[in-house]
Amino acid sequence: MVGDGINDAPALMQADVGIAIGTGTDIAIESADIIIMGDSLMSIPAVYHIGKNSYKKTVQNLTLAFIFNGVGVPLAVTGLVNPIWAMVAMVTSVSIVLINSFGISIFKSEKKHETLYHSPERKKIQIDHLCFHRL
Repeated sequence: MVGDGINDAPALMQADVGIAIGTGTDIAIESADIIIMGDSLMSIPAVYHIGKNSYKKTVQNLTLAFIFNGVGVPLAVTGLVNPIWAMVAMVTSVSIVLINSFGISIFKSEKKHETLYHSPERKKIQIDHLCFHRL
């Protein structure tokens, strides 16, 4: 849901993702999950692509973690792997997941977009010229 007025605030709160225009009313801005600073709607496609990329990376990271832990933990518990090698494998798996996660933060959009950010109670993340808050 995208809105900017007092009448949009309830819908922004009920929506899965509420996007307010920064030039709108304070109630709409406080009700939204994402605020677009400025009056242009051209940043909405960038929000969609960042969300889609974040979801894809999350699924990849969970898959990698389950594979490493599904194979490594039973081998370590049964004693088939030396504890030192198990530790090295675990550090490697965490490193691979972290390196894969960096792909989210290097998102490059094709056009310059307005600055975006989530509601103030959420942690801020700077992504190129887009600004978000982490849940």
